[in-house]
Amino acid sequence: MFVLLDGECTMCSYFGIWMALFDRNNALKFASQQSVAGTEIMHDYKCTDQKLKSIVACDEETKEYYIKSTCILEILRACTLWFLPLVLLGYMIPLFIRDRIYEFVSVRRHSWFGTEACTRPPKYYRLKVLDKGV
Repeated sequence: MFVLLDGECTMCSYFGIWMALFDRNNALKFASQQSVAGTEIMHDYKCTDQKLKSIVACDEETKEYYIKSTCILEILRACTLWFLPLVLLGYMIPLFIRDRIYEFVSVRRHSWFGTEACTRPPKYYRLKVLDKGV
């Protein structure tokens, strides 16, 4: 699964690092939406209209992409079975409520966390990043 993050968002960078830590199945590959690899993936999955509006997860098996709260749940599901109860609980919440919460955080993420990307991410994360440049 490709996980496309806002490369200029501190919260997004740390979310990627955190998810890479729990990715026991090596199911996740990360790219900045602003990078060449991220742009190509968004074009291939026809989700360029979501650029910088949402985190995007592109499933290589089903050829589908996920955005907003569903994206977060699908990333958690891909990581490890330890997150499965959280994912099931999340899917029990109606989509419009989950997405409202996602949008509430998303709109405020730059003011809450800043726009500095992590300057020196850990090695386990760097190994999963597709495109090193932004």
